[in-house]
Amino acid sequence: MIDSAEELARLCNEAHAGGADFPTIWRTLLSTHPWICGIPRQTRLDGEPVLEAGLVTGQSLLFGSDGFTLR
Repeated sequence: MIDSAEELARLCNEAHAGGADFPTIWRTLLSTHPWICGIPRQTRLDGEPVLEAGLVTGQSLLFGSDGFTLR
């Protein structure tokens, strides 16, 4: 069981480091996770394009060139 948003981000980063792309991580880890609100949307963070998935915690899980981060 995933106990925190930080742990969810860590698991996503581990999958990404193992070679998984965002669609695979979305399909296998995120799309059915109870903390995810809706579908990801494309946005910009510091001028860089990122994919943002909202969490029920009020945070967002962002995927960009450096992997996954929380905001």
